[in-house]
Amino acid sequence: MGVAFGRFIPSTGYRTIQRECIDNHFDQSALRLAVRTPDDEQISCVGVAILDFSEKTGSEEDIELNVVGISQPPYEKLFPEHLAKYEQQFQDED
Repeated sequence: MGVAFGRFIPSTGYRTIQRECIDNHFDQSALRLAVRTPDDEQISCVGVAILDFSEKTGSEEDIELNVVGISQPPYEKLFPEHLAKYEQQFQDED
């Protein structure tokens, strides 16, 4: 299982849940968030959260998406370059 996070670029529909994402960084399960690949394949995971700090900073660049416990498709299929970089650090030690 893997974890991924990065900048979240909201669409216009995000406004309907933004207040919850600003106020609640602990349990967003009621929002029933899901993540899909660019090929429209749903990513099976333990949880998804949007951590919105834009109100504090004044910038939409300060909204982060977190996906925890990625199982399907496998993390290595979704992020092969990250896995290769991770594995390379151990090969460099030899």
